[in-house]
Amino acid sequence: MLEKNKQNSDEKDDNSKADGEDDKNLKNLIQCSSSLSNIKTSLSQKKRNEGEANVLKYEVDEDKKKNINTEYKEERIDNIKDIERKIGKQIGGELEKVRKAGKATNSYKEKAVKTYENIAKENEDNKENKNTVKENENTVKKSED
Repeated sequence: MLEKNKQNSDEKDDNSKADGEDDKNLKNLIQCSSSLSNIKTSLSQKKRNEGEANVLKYEVDEDKKKNINTEYKEERIDNIKDIERKIGKQIGGELEKVRKAGKATNSYKEKAVKTYENIAKENEDNKENKNTVKENENTVKKSED
């Protein structure tokens, strides 16, 4: 009876650990989704800024030919370059988050596979034990007859 109670409490602990792992895995998947969404937004902003910078560069070239002051446009190009560097860092940070979450998810998958393999092995062992018990019962019944 005590052994059964201990097994039940061990199973509850294992289940709560598995639930905790499931929660972590879900958080990792949500983090990946959020990070990928942030990356997508950052890339579209970066593309828009690159377009604006290209237009400004063309306008600066044309303005210089006409001897027009290009100082404002050149400052804006420099600002856009700074923004692009920041976006690049943001994208790098988000990719790092995805990489870490992916590693955690992979380790979770490996643990899950091992757990399922152990459960399958235990089930096979239990089946063998049940078959052995049945064979012994049949042998006893035959000897009694």
